[in-house]
This record gives sequence, structure tokens and C-alpha cells, in this order.
Amino acid sequence: VSFNHVKDLSPLTSLDKLQVLDAEGNSVETWEDLDSLQFFPALKQLTLAGNPVCRTSEYARSAVRRVVPTLELLDDEDISVDTPHKELGSSSLDAGLLEQLNGLADAKQFPDDSTEITGV
Repeated sequence: VSFNHVKDLSPLTSLDKLQVLDAEGNSVETWEDLDSLQFFPALKQLTLAGNPVCRTSEYARSAVRRVVPTLELLDDEDISVDTPHKELGSSSLDAGLLEQLNGLADAKQFPDDSTEITGV
């Protein structure tokens, strides 16, 4: 589905055996748009690079992995092994913000306009 102006990935949730999803260069803007990723139990490879959500401070590999724990590759980078938190969206994220994002991902609650994220 890469480079097709896709904003909503939820129509794909019926593909429960999907292992590779290349959604590069689309219009996915927010964490709410990524919420449907939790319904891909076999997903191993995910490419989101080039989507507006990747430029937000909430976009961190650890948070994406918590939503999709089966992921091995995210944006063509191996995340199958536990590595120190490597943030993908901005170099200014600190450990406190990553902790906050991980907590949100654990609870499957993603930031909305009323949620204040500190540390940016």
C-alpha cells in the first residue's frame, strides 16, 4: 500500500496472517491512525517511513513495538532484539518521554489533543 495516500490502516485488519506491511509514504498522521496495528498478530515487518506520524515526537520504535510485539523490522531496521531505546522521530526525546510513551502503548491509550506529553 506504499505511496497511495492511505490514512487509515484499519480496512486491512481482516488480513490476520499479514506478515509484511509496507505503508511507506502515505498519510498516516496520528497514533490513533496506528491503533489498528494491534490487530495484526503475525506482523513481522512494518514500514511507516514517510508518513506524517513519523515526524511527531510520539513516534518511537519502543512505542511501536509495544503496540505490535511481533515486529522484527521497523522501517527496515532490526528491532527483534532488545536494544537501548532508539528513537526514530526526533533526536530530542529523553528517557522520561520514552517511559511516558511506553506506558501509553502498554495501556493501548494514545495521545490525543488533551494529553500533554512532557520532555519535548
